[in-house]
Amino acid sequence: VTFHRRARTMRDLRSELDDVPGIGPGRRRTLLTSFGSVAGVRRATREDLAAVVGAKAADAVLAFFASRP
Repeated sequence: VTFHRRARTMRDLRSELDDVPGIGPGRRRTLLTSFGSVAGVRRATREDLAAVVGAKAADAVLAFFASRP
C-alpha cells in the first residue's frame, strides 16, 4: 500500500518542466519557487530566467515552450 501511495504522489507531482532537456529536479524546484507556477515560467523573459537558472538553461526552457502551443 505504501509503495502505491508513494508512486501516486510522485506521478501527481510531475510537471511540464520535467520534459525540458537540461532541467532536473533542482532547477525545476528553483524555477517553480521563483516564478510560482509553470504559467509563471512561461511568461518569464529570457533575462528573468537567466538570472535564476543561467543562460543555457533559460534558452532550453524558452525553446521547449516555443515548440509547444
